[in-house]
Amino acid sequence: MKCRILSIILALSTVGVICACGKQEDIIKETVDPVSPVQEAPVEEKNVENASVELDSEEKELSETEEIRSESAENDSCEVKSVGEGDALETESEDETLEESEPEIKIEDVSWNHSDPMPYDDSTEIYFKLSTGESVTKEIVYGTNVEGMDELDIDGDGENEIVINQYFLNSVTEYSVINIYKLIDGKVEEIYPGTDIPELKDELINTEIKPLEKEGLPKYVLESTVYQKEEGEILVKYHGFLVRVDDGWKSYESEEQI
Repeated sequence: MKCRILSIILALSTVGVICACGKQEDIIKETVDPVSPVQEAPVEEKNVENASVELDSEEKELSETEEIRSESAENDSCEVKSVGEGDALETESEDETLEESEPEIKIEDVSWNHSDPMPYDDSTEIYFKLSTGESVTKEIVYGTNVEGMDELDIDGDGENEIVINQYFLNSVTEYSVINIYKLIDGKVEEIYPGTDIPELKDELINTEIKPLEKEGLPKYVLESTVYQKEEGEILVKYHGFLVRVDDGWKSYESEEQI
């Protein structure tokens, strides 16, 4: 009987211990693991999302800063280009002003050293006074007598040339000699007699200026003759008509060819 009672008591004690242990395990589990993994995951994702938003915001700020810098650089470039173009326009304007302000050079006076009807042993000199105050002297190798001057548009460019009319006498015949001068790039240049016609080079030429009425040609033609003396006889070495075309003399054998 005692043994049965003891068995019952032991059985009840064992059940109590098991119940007590089960309750203690639940308490320990609640103490050690108060937050379940399911509750932590959303917190970590939220933190990641916040970090991502912050990075996106920083990248956006950097991008906006770069755009501002780029626009500023473009504006500076445009300003520099605009200033450069303005300087170029100002320079061109200054050049045009200088060109417009430069006075046109003109021949103001012409004179010479020989004007008496007598032969001369020395050469004839023609003196030109320009609007710049410069004096220019041109020499005629023969000692001619200068009878006067004319202003004629010999080459048809709208500007008059200076024609020096002279008289010369030698053992061959009497000559009407002319020398023609023109302002070219502000300098006095002799354009007649010309060296572009071989027959007239270094020759004393008897010249008469005649009017010319041909479309596309100047208003004047020069009838030129070179004489020579052989065995007491005066011969014509050259005779032709000269027209000033394209800054040079063009020769025609007869007036009908012009």
